[in-house]
Amino acid sequence: ATSSASAPSAATSSAATMLAGAARVIPAAAPVTTTVPASPLPRQAGTTDGDAADRTLVAVLAGPALTAADLDEVAGLVRAFGLDPVLVPDLSGSVDGHLAPAWQPTTTGGTGVAELRSLRHAGAVLVAGATAAPAGDLLAARTGAPLLRHRHLSGLTEMDALVTELMAHTGRTAPERVRRDRARLADGLLDAHFVLGGVRVAIAGEPETLLAAGSLLRDVGAEIVTAVSPTPAPALADAPWAEVVIGDLAEFAERAQAAGAELVLGSSHARAVAERIGAAFLPIGFPIFDRLGAALAGTAGYVGSLRLLIDAANRVLDHGHGHARPGRPSLPDAPGSAAAGHRAGPEIPQQGRGTAEPDELDNLFQESPC
Repeated sequence: ATSSASAPSAATSSAATMLAGAARVIPAAAPVTTTVPASPLPRQAGTTDGDAADRTLVAVLAGPALTAADLDEVAGLVRAFGLDPVLVPDLSGSVDGHLAPAWQPTTTGGTGVAELRSLRHAGAVLVAGATAAPAGDLLAARTGAPLLRHRHLSGLTEMDALVTELMAHTGRTAPERVRRDRARLADGLLDAHFVLGGVRVAIAGEPETLLAAGSLLRDVGAEIVTAVSPTPAPALADAPWAEVVIGDLAEFAERAQAAGAELVLGSSHARAVAERIGAAFLPIGFPIFDRLGAALAGTAGYVGSLRLLIDAANRVLDHGHGHARPGRPSLPDAPGSAAAGHRAGPEIPQQGRGTAEPDELDNLFQESPC
């Protein structure tokens, strides 16, 4: 079957429909035209196992929002299930800030040609980010491998869905380390909502960064009052808040100030916006040039999601001690104190996409699905 280039995709149409009431309608992105075979193509012969799939080999197609730490986190999660991930692209050894033993004129790290060729044997295709979805669809169709597609990998819902898929693919229960990381994120969500619940948040960034960070903060009751992306993308239709605007930092500053934002997330260029409106600031996305270790600060996986929540809550706590806004009491010194109740008022929203109830997932983590 060949996708049609003459008609917009369903995702593109829904993006335009959902955001038609925004300050600017997100223009339709050019549809991606790919030829997807009706049945899996024959695997390339020429080796002793040329026609055989390797069930342990997982092609991980990574979106641009993932940092070096995120890539390490995703690869580690896949390996925890006894699988062998091949990341495309793999920037974890290129932009992680490591000190090389000797100077060399070419970039370090990456995925080798032999590894790329091995993808014809992939036993599963994991898409980590909406940008990589067309490539994932094509690779899964050509190889006949199951497709594990995720718009982002931030938050309990998305990660539980991925872990459940890995458990089903391998027939294994979740390893102890994975269950421990999940328990920490669950506790972090509970603690962070005392600080971030009801906080008015403004985010500026690329589409996948907006979707991942905004969805996670909304999970703990934060209110996304404005979200500005420099480029359109169908994935923005999945944003679980009212409005996404295509614009620049000047428009972002105006909208954040008008909405009374208390926490600003964006690249280093957005710091000036936060200072101008008197809001707390958390750098995410690219570029970040006024802080060290940006490539090692993740937003994906159980670990990266918890890191982002803690960083956001701590920025609000630090800022709140000397910046109480009119009509809102000062932030508490510790989550759970009597004064923390004012942040717990809004009901914590649930992401629309879930594969199982929490108690079912807890059971999956305790018992093998076999």
